[in-house]
Amino acid sequence: MAVPAISAFAQHQLIREVMGSGGDVMKSDDHVAHGTISQTTIGRVLRPDNYGHNIGFWYWAKKFGSRVCVRLPRVAAEAGSEVVIPLILEESTDLLRRGPLRFRARIRFNGTLLEPTNGTPECQWEGNDCVLEVEGTAEREIGVIAELVFIAKLGNDVNTPLIIEEFEWFPDDNRKIETIRKHGEFTLLGICREGDHARLILSNSGGVVARLSAMPNPASDYVTVEFIAGERGVTRIVLVDGLGSEQAVVVDQEVEGDRIYRVGVDLSNISSGSYFLVMKTPTVVKTTPLIVRQ
Repeated sequence: MAVPAISAFAQHQLIREVMGSGGDVMKSDDHVAHGTISQTTIGRVLRPDNYGHNIGFWYWAKKFGSRVCVRLPRVAAEAGSEVVIPLILEESTDLLRRGPLRFRARIRFNGTLLEPTNGTPECQWEGNDCVLEVEGTAEREIGVIAELVFIAKLGNDVNTPLIIEEFEWFPDDNRKIETIRKHGEFTLLGICREGDHARLILSNSGGVVARLSAMPNPASDYVTVEFIAGERGVTRIVLVDGLGSEQAVVVDQEVEGDRIYRVGVDLSNISSGSYFLVMKTPTVVKTTPLIVRQ
């Protein structure tokens, strides 16, 4: 019997190693391939978001990642008292799978209300804002990862947001850590508002309302203090710093309740900073901020 001629290529069947599920026979005029074609043969694919890994055509391996939430709380205190503000790791997923993890945080707030103390980093000033660069190590998945200690002060407002501007982790692997930041707030206690002025104690007496103001504000070497006591008696007005320490006596005498008084004050020996004029009458205490710029 005559044997038909067969080309060299047609004498072989190409059988691939099966590296995936499914598949069928693939043919051409000269070749036959049994089973699925290797994923390596098809080629590797890398997703553009870099979360996938190039290990095959039909699936991706997800990189390990972590999701965490850090926050600052809402706190309140009276002027002159010590305030401890914790930086809290509120929630985390697989954050510390390889042990403690270093971090860096950038926190912003009104520095006229809070003065860092007891090892808390010093302020980097941007106007009235204090910016803190805080570094530390998280050693557990949930809990306090840093404590910031301050002295509450009489500032140019009664509250301030505590803003986590930046938060960065330093893992020793290549994973991505998604961090949600929740901001806090500090409130100075014992303060009530009356127009543009802060009043520490409200007067229950009738008649003329006590007033206190300073012009110009900010001031440099000289300021005019204008006030109405609101009641007859001894009135004392002093200039204090943010911690309540007395820097100068402006008025200390008996006055009439309904009369407007103006007093000039020499500020040439007062350092630049945020201060307060505090007026005390027999029943009322009033304050107003004064900025000194030398």
